[in-house]
Amino acid sequence: VLADLFIEAFNQIRDISDYSGYSREDIFNLFEGLLYGDVDDKRVIDILGSTLYDQRVRDISNLVDFASGDNHMGNNPEHRNIIDERFGGDVQIDLSKLCGMGYSLGGGTMLEILGAGDPNNGLNYYDGRFEKSPVVLVAPAAALNHEENFPNIPNNILFFDGDNDVLIKGIVRRQPLLSGGKEIIIYSDSGHITFSDTACETELYRIIEMIPQLFEEWGNCDTHEQVTPSINEYVGRFFDRELGIKGEKQTDLIDDALQNPNVRYATSEPIDIVELQELFPEYAGQF
Repeated sequence: VLADLFIEAFNQIRDISDYSGYSREDIFNLFEGLLYGDVDDKRVIDILGSTLYDQRVRDISNLVDFASGDNHMGNNPEHRNIIDERFGGDVQIDLSKLCGMGYSLGGGTMLEILGAGDPNNGLNYYDGRFEKSPVVLVAPAAALNHEENFPNIPNNILFFDGDNDVLIKGIVRRQPLLSGGKEIIIYSDSGHITFSDTACETELYRIIEMIPQLFEEWGNCDTHEQVTPSINEYVGRFFDRELGIKGEKQTDLIDDALQNPNVRYATSEPIDIVELQELFPEYAGQF
């Protein structure tokens, strides 16, 4: 499915005169540059955003509609509530306590829902029901959105990433732009695939092992078992704190993460690029 989507997007990009002579390899390199935040061509971001996020965003908003009896998307005119139907009213969805979480493109999808899309070109997937929602983004495709919209996102966000993730540059460039909370925890010796339960806890991993280039660019599962328990703990604490379920000082989460031997960097402040490059010399000059 993703392959078909990318082919569709590649063909649309070639329709732009600046890229008409690009081969698929050229466009793939362009796509990588966009993921890293090295390239900021809004025309291409809109094409890829529409291709990769459109159905994902609509699915999430429709799910909220049918789980709450709402009709934000216009597809639930009878205000069906599938949770109510299933549990006979014993379970209720409180729309004032919606939370969001996304990994990789799912993280980019959540950013679209929070308002990172481009309303001028009709790619505004903003869902106001998430306006105050706490959100966790795990190795998100953060640069594949419109950076000018990030200052208008007020949500408190907790980022996770690994020091070997190819998407780290985009995350580092976008995190300081946010106006709300912007906690970030970066794990040592961890790549993009490290955070995928699907890749690391199923037979899919054996297939991935056969593709050395994939490991080289996207990391492996070597530290998956080490980082997963603390990620689960931090996610639970973050949502408990933000929803007022358990009282905890705002600084406690990051303070504890800094004591974790698997964590290389953590902060709740806007990332200082100069400081980060000193701590991550392998990325010197790349941010």
